Amino acid sequence: PDKTFFVPVFVVPASGGQTFHHVPLFERVLPPGVDPAFDKLWQQFTEPGPVGEEFRKKRFKFLAKILSAPVVVSRMLSMLGVERPVIFGNGYLAVKFFLGPNYVEVNIDVNSSVTAQKIAGTVLDKSDAVVPEMAFIIEGRDVAELPERVVGCFRG
Repeated sequence: PDKTFFVPVFVVPASGGQTFHHVPLFERVLPPGVDPAFDKLWQQFTEPGPVGEEFRKKRFKFLAKILSAPVVVSRMLSMLGVERPVIFGNGYLAVKFFLGPNYVEVNIDVNSSVTAQKIAGTVLDKSDAVVPEMAFIIEGRDVAELPERVVGCFRG
């Protein structure tokens, strides 16, 4: 395959017992060889089997920033720690990884955390007034793995 894709899927509870799926699709635009540190992390991240699965759980980092929101919403989200980096595999949320020949899909189950449900509920209730930015990173842990590169990011 000529192209490589990263597909995070947020499974979010919505009002009335509904479930909302947010599915951004990111294509790799940085050609292999430009950043050897990232290439090595990506290779480990996409490694099939238990070794790759363990690596993904320990290194898949999520960053969020609220750019605009009503004051009450901003304060609540701040108290819940929305803008702190999170490694989902540390037990914060249920995460499942699916690998294909040219893609990585990550299912992020917001229903698996009471705190995440509160955050999602607050944001969805005020979705017309809340502007978040979200980014996904493979965490670098030593000098040879730095600087970290964003795998995908979006403004919602």
